[in-house]
Amino acid sequence: MFVLNQELEISNIKFPAITEAVLESSREIPTDILTIKLPKYKNLKKDSIVKFSKVTWKAGYFQYGLLNEFNGYILEISPKVPLELKCVDPFFFCQRKMMTQDYHQKPLMVFLNDCIHPQIKSDISIIVRDSDIKQTVDIRCAKKSARYALYELKKLMVWTFFFTIGNWWFKKLINILI
Repeated sequence: MFVLNQELEISNIKFPAITEAVLESSREIPTDILTIKLPKYKNLKKDSIVKFSKVTWKAGYFQYGLLNEFNGYILEISPKVPLELKCVDPFFFCQRKMMTQDYHQKPLMVFLNDCIHPQIKSDISIIVRDSDIKQTVDIRCAKKSARYALYELKKLMVWTFFFTIGNWWFKKLINILI
């Protein structure tokens, strides 16, 4: 018999039980959204859960262990009971971050750091996995979103990028032509 298990952590506070978790993830929506309903906790202080707190949700079967299903930040907190939290992944902030300049022969790391929204900058470190990646960029993205800028980088350098716990991974895609 398979037994589902889950774990929720908000700002380094572990919640042993949640009432409901709904994860919306699709190619049609540009960001993952996690909606969590928490049961009434006796010792939960009102200010212990605040907007933009870091959220990690893990789920899995007891026999196989927990898998990291969502990393993100609280965007909305409903005042009703049970407490309902709407959380978004870091790409949500890439949509909100507007680039202020074009990058002509600028260092790659400068460009990547500029793509990170100030709200989550302290939580993100950038890791470039391949040493043969070009170290300068030439991208026109002034007055566009950071998400657009990263998409242009992906087209230009054939990259993929994704967020994990506290890291922003960039990995070169390998295309095999038959």
